[in-house]
Amino acid sequence: GKTTEQVFAIALMQNGYYDGANLKIEVDGETRVFRPTEFGSYVDATAIVKEAWGIGRSGDLLEQLQDRLRVYWYGVEVAPIVHIDPGVIGARVAGIAREFDRSVVDADVEFDASNGRIREVASRVGKSIDQPTAVRQIETAIREQQVGLITLPTLSIAPRVASASTAAQELENFVREDLVVTRPQWDAQGQPLQPLEVFRVPREELALYTYLELEGGELRVGFHDESLRARLEPFGAFITGTLENARFTFDAATKKLSVVKPAKVSRAIDVDGTLAAIEAALRSNGSRTVQIVTRDVEPTYPDRITAAELGITQLITEATTYFRGSSAARIANVKLAASRFHGVIVPPGEVFSFNHFLGSVSREDGFEEGLIIVGNRTEKGVGGGVCQVSTTAFQAALRAGFPITERYPHGYRVSYYENGMGAGYDAAVFTPVADMKFVNDTKAHLLIETYFDPKNVTLTFKFFGSSDGRVVEIGRPSISKVVPHGPDLYEPDPDNVLGPGQAKQIEYAVDGATISFTRKVTRSGETLIDETISSRYVPWRNVFRFGPGFALPAGAELAPPPATPTPAAPPAAAP
Repeated sequence: GKTTEQVFAIALMQNGYYDGANLKIEVDGETRVFRPTEFGSYVDATAIVKEAWGIGRSGDLLEQLQDRLRVYWYGVEVAPIVHIDPGVIGARVAGIAREFDRSVVDADVEFDASNGRIREVASRVGKSIDQPTAVRQIETAIREQQVGLITLPTLSIAPRVASASTAAQELENFVREDLVVTRPQWDAQGQPLQPLEVFRVPREELALYTYLELEGGELRVGFHDESLRARLEPFGAFITGTLENARFTFDAATKKLSVVKPAKVSRAIDVDGTLAAIEAALRSNGSRTVQIVTRDVEPTYPDRITAAELGITQLITEATTYFRGSSAARIANVKLAASRFHGVIVPPGEVFSFNHFLGSVSREDGFEEGLIIVGNRTEKGVGGGVCQVSTTAFQAALRAGFPITERYPHGYRVSYYENGMGAGYDAAVFTPVADMKFVNDTKAHLLIETYFDPKNVTLTFKFFGSSDGRVVEIGRPSISKVVPHGPDLYEPDPDNVLGPGQAKQIEYAVDGATISFTRKVTRSGETLIDETISSRYVPWRNVFRFGPGFALPAGAELAPPPATPTPAAPPAAAP
């Protein structure tokens, strides 16, 4: 018998709990009082009115009649309809958490570069409200209209790094004093000298080379070495030594090598080893002076290597040239130059360079003055006779069936190079313009032995290796396009050593020509090389020098005044 407005007023009377200060919330010992409405909770009076007003007015006629009779005789209880929004509760709890949560702090180490002091930063345990549980607690209390203390649960957050005392001690030791880096020195005999300081890192800068890292739950000091690597690497140029392969001879009977010149071990900077030594010094309590670490660099062919390891089993070929009649200086130069090839090893597939193994040719190296070709003249020069050695090596390479990749004939025909195989088998060299090169295209190493015979005045190159079955056919020289030499040429003696009316021959005439020969290399029916090698030689005439008052013979020519010679291409050491 009540109106909707009267029912609405009755429903509002149920909201007293939600408007009152009925929620006491404690967090970490601190209590605050809240109204449930602050958490978005309230009695929905409109919904209650709708619920009550619908009793006896919904369903079919029979249902309505039954509801009305039940209301009349017994009455019907309409429970308060309460609005609870977990999202609002969660937002409110998050706001409380922002006030009460305490962030976790990891232990750390701080370095003050201005005064070199190290400070340990203490760790702190973090705290945080367990928000999901807190939301459920508050929602239950509101739903059951509880009045009392609600203690919100908190979570402790342990720091990842509880203590940095070890790291602080390590860093304290790192920056204890300057780091001094020295490099070793040796005298000419390889004996060590006093190390030389190359750089130092002041103690206040050492912290720049460190970093902190977490290792097994403990903070440790790491060493950042890349910047130091860049400072160390340039000193590798000062860590020197002479690296030389051993030289050998081969005994065909025993199949063993004999060392004729021991190998020399070189030195190189060990950057990684030096960085490890620096780190060890910085972590220790000892000296902060660290010497650059070096390592020995062994040659490719040490003394202990064997013929079996190199695949050397037999004599492949040999070549001998004859140069009787040479001057003492020329013979000495041939002997010295040939010695530089005795015992040389050429790896499989590698290019042999005559000039590489010949090296420097000078008086300081022991070479004497002989005759060399410069431009269109034969003049005195250091190293005359070296081409006897290159020619012998060239002929051995031809007979071995190796591909020739670089070779130059002499400017004119020289009799020393034609005794033996004949004309056209010579090879001129002149560093760095002209070289003689061939390829060891076998699967075995090649061992070169050289033998100078002073009695017969001969030079022999022997090639040892392993035969792969190749057969070499070298044709006889074919001479064509002969160009007769010109008339005798006379020139005044520039040294003024010839007396009045005297003359001395300094050049000997030879006709020019083109000389060719063929070479065919086969193996098991396969042609490896089929070539024609041609050499063009210019004519050379007799040249005389004369003293004052000398009368030129009939038909002779007088040389023009001397000019600065222009080397031919290529110039070559000659007779």
